[in-house]
Amino acid sequence: MGRKKLEKTKARESAAPRRKYERRPKQFKELPSPEIIPINQEIISLTSDPEMYFLPMAQDEIFLINPYACGVSSWLPKAKLHRRNCAFFSMELVLEGEGELSVNGNTYSLKPHDVFLLHFNEEHTYQNVGTGRWKKVWIAFRHSLMTPGLTQLGLDMISKITLKDQDFEQIRRLFFDVLDEVRDRGRDFRIESSATCYKIFHLLARYAKAISSQRTNVVPAQIQAVVSYVEKHLREPISMEDLANVAGCCRVHLTRLFKKHMGIHTRDWLIQLRMRHACMMLKTTNLPVHIIAEEVGFDDPYHFSTAFRRTVGQPPTKFRKQAKGSSDAE
Repeated sequence: MGRKKLEKTKARESAAPRRKYERRPKQFKELPSPEIIPINQEIISLTSDPEMYFLPMAQDEIFLINPYACGVSSWLPKAKLHRRNCAFFSMELVLEGEGELSVNGNTYSLKPHDVFLLHFNEEHTYQNVGTGRWKKVWIAFRHSLMTPGLTQLGLDMISKITLKDQDFEQIRRLFFDVLDEVRDRGRDFRIESSATCYKIFHLLARYAKAISSQRTNVVPAQIQAVVSYVEKHLREPISMEDLANVAGCCRVHLTRLFKKHMGIHTRDWLIQLRMRHACMMLKTTNLPVHIIAEEVGFDDPYHFSTAFRRTVGQPPTKFRKQAKGSSDAE
């Protein structure tokens, strides 16, 4: 390259602005505040004046009871919604009209004063079966740490609760308090909404205890024998044939009994029972995951982790980390 050409090249480079390559921190888009949001066209055609609020997930989430959505909806006649593998837990209070819930082979009539519960990983259908509008207020939760809490409150196997008059007025007021707290979004709205939801759960737990005692009185001897056997042999692999032999009947009949009296398939009941014990051990002990897997009847830790993730919604290690973190924060 000639001297003159080299000088022209250097002059051109010095005149052009240099591009700086700097490593910039990743920018996270802030989620919008709770607001009334549009819902899909299918639901719009079936409802009237829906009001729905979503909360952004907190990065430092420490509340076991933390609503992520709530609202009020008024369903038109023949409105119907079906969900499979439900990713959240929801409690809904009927205010007006007549609805129907189908879950685990059972059908429940839903009228004013009724609370119905939609559980994690559940398949259910609910609809307006009346001639007028079916109005309800609801609160949904996505926090998987709620699973052992629902079990402790006795609400994990319950789909419907009918409230007494005095409790209906109190719980209705609490539901709308949550909506007000989320809508207004005051300084401590997360703490306030969590505390209000806890009050609702506490009131519902009283009904759960009564329902549980009624079930105990009417549950057939075959189911009682199965429950007793599983509690004593939880560490052992248990097949459906084993349970049928304990009950003294065939597998098909045992499944019918469980669906009728427990509202759940025998196999699903067994898995949920194992996962409940696993959740409690993960939260209260420092035992390795593979040991906990053995304690609840899994020879293969990978199989245990898969079943745990499917039931609880997250891996055992993540569940333990969040549960321990929440306990330390408290």
